[in-house]
Amino acid sequence: MVRAMRKNALKQTPLAKLLEESRTASWLLSDYNSSRWRIRDSHGGDEEGEIDFAYAMPDGKTLLDYPDFLASIKEFAFNIRNPDFSSIQDVETHINAVQCLMAMAHGMALDRLSTFRHATKAYLATFVRRIVDGTDGVLKASSRIESWVKRKSKLSLEELRKQLPLVAESRTRYRLASEEFLAQRRLPRRTWLLPRVQHLLNAVRTRCELVGANGSTLSNIPDRKKLSKQTLYRFFQALEALYYMRHSMTAESLPERPFDLSAQALSDKYGVDTQFTPLPMPKIALHLMSQAMIWVRNYSGELLELFRGAKAISEGLRGSRKLCKAAFDVLIQGCPTEGPIGSPWPLALARKKLASAPGMTPQHAINMLVVACVIVVATFSARRLDELTALGVNDIRGNAKDGWWLRPLIEKTVIAKEWIPTPEIVSKAFEILTELSAEARKINGNELVINWISPFYTKPKLVTGSFVNKKLNEFAKAVNTPKVIAKDGSETSWHWTPHQFRRFFAVLYFYRYRGAKLEDLAYFLRHFNLDMTRRYLTITPKQLEEFLKVEELYVSNIAAELLEEDGGKFGAGKTLRKRLEDHYEKTVQISTPSIEDSGAFLHRLKVTHQMQIVPKPWVDCTCPRTQQGAETAACRANSRDAQALGPDFSQAGPSICRGCPHPIPNQHFDEQLELELKNTQVVADSKALSGTMVQELAKAKVIEIRKYQLEPA
Repeated sequence: MVRAMRKNALKQTPLAKLLEESRTASWLLSDYNSSRWRIRDSHGGDEEGEIDFAYAMPDGKTLLDYPDFLASIKEFAFNIRNPDFSSIQDVETHINAVQCLMAMAHGMALDRLSTFRHATKAYLATFVRRIVDGTDGVLKASSRIESWVKRKSKLSLEELRKQLPLVAESRTRYRLASEEFLAQRRLPRRTWLLPRVQHLLNAVRTRCELVGANGSTLSNIPDRKKLSKQTLYRFFQALEALYYMRHSMTAESLPERPFDLSAQALSDKYGVDTQFTPLPMPKIALHLMSQAMIWVRNYSGELLELFRGAKAISEGLRGSRKLCKAAFDVLIQGCPTEGPIGSPWPLALARKKLASAPGMTPQHAINMLVVACVIVVATFSARRLDELTALGVNDIRGNAKDGWWLRPLIEKTVIAKEWIPTPEIVSKAFEILTELSAEARKINGNELVINWISPFYTKPKLVTGSFVNKKLNEFAKAVNTPKVIAKDGSETSWHWTPHQFRRFFAVLYFYRYRGAKLEDLAYFLRHFNLDMTRRYLTITPKQLEEFLKVEELYVSNIAAELLEEDGGKFGAGKTLRKRLEDHYEKTVQISTPSIEDSGAFLHRLKVTHQMQIVPKPWVDCTCPRTQQGAETAACRANSRDAQALGPDFSQAGPSICRGCPHPIPNQHFDEQLELELKNTQVVADSKALSGTMVQELAKAKVIEIRKYQLEPA
């Protein structure tokens, strides 16, 4: 009661006005009181987005007409960037969080609530049942549309058409204006993205014989699918955060803690585990990747010439369909008339000319070239599709001598753009995408490279990056990718998604680099041990088998290096080398042991002693993820965490690992130690840091590293 009186008094004082005026932030590009916010990343990224508070409500009005809901949601939207309440720093996650809360305000308004203050714990205990069905359940979206369709079931075709917002495609063909239809049902415009709503919209199209009809009916409407834990967490976290913000808000909040369980516990209770992306078999994955590189290397030259010629034709003969077609035919005659299986040749303007022979239309060939470029970039950068389609023209740099670097937005970990090393083939793919996207970038006013404008039309057509996901399977078919053979002998085509290239990258990485040349797999995937990577990669026994083969080869390489003349200088390397030597002495093997024998023995030791083997650029760490490992690891020497398990890689480095019992030194240890010495020496010699503790610590570290370098193995 006293708190309520104080809050009411606060609203009547000049302090309330001061709080409103102080609602500014570096990420908020609009006025706080605006009905539409323009926002950007708060971690240094340059992505921008929009939050529109004119959200549709169930009475035909918008959120702007619900002052209590609006004030609370704006305060939530402002405070959610505060690290005290969440770790949100990027535009996309911020918008999703606010839209979840707006959807729940809409759902509560259906129950005749007009403020979050009335959403008691008892009310939310019932409301949770709707949240479990996601946005569809919260808005009762599909149920409301289904009810409307049933009420109109007795109307004739013409009578029903008159009640629908239609757009004429021709004299006899009409399409449904979906967003306007949803607005008439008093639903938010993006509701059409919900699966059951999409089905119902298609049922309406089928019933009214509209463009896009696909045979959907009310009788086969799909059941609601169980949502993932991650999706449910967005809703539960929004309500939980709104409650915890109550003392930082000048608007109404929830009157009491929304749930007895935490948002995470509720999500675990009602949601399902996220399904991992399946990993394709190495044979078919390598085929697709190599074919993509062949397209980038061998076919891009002729296809780019074709693109330039078609662009000149469409600009010079603008509007004349007949002349353009004739000119395109002449242009195509300059391309190869035949090629190997998987090539785009021969080309023909009409698909019917290609019916009895391999080859593609020019439009399709350029589409496939873009897909090939994306596969190449995805394979060697381990980036997600959203991160690939967000690449800008300035997100690559380098040269043949010094190497190439790509700068994607790493959206799920550091949530910022970072430069990562990448092979030269990626620069070639990027160069192709940059040329193809030049005109699209001018028209769109952005720097995105995975969009292009097709000149093979009388009116050039914009092709956006969203087509890539849909075209992957077409490219796989075009390049004759081997099929998957089931146990019963049947053959099926593998279904490709962009995320699979990120997952397969891990296998390629361990096989080729062993954590040395590209610094660390964790640099790309943010994984820190083989067990985590194995869980990430392996879903089926067959996939597990494939990965274990790679891991066994990795362990065999370690064993071979340990037995070399300068192998196993310190730490676990010294111990394991002695164990290997003792093993062969006992078995009386006079000849030099093979890599396979050494690897098998070391693998048995690894399993027996439950060792973790984590590749770092300077060592292979064997420290177990146990409390004993944490107590003995040199990188935990200054840790105050009594519950810590295993090593702390954020504190590790050549000089730290040199005095630890767990590392196996690899062939790059000395050069990495020298690199650390140079970097530390810069700090030790810095005039700007003269007399500071930082410089004194650096000087001490220089002495320590030099001592390590002088010590005999």
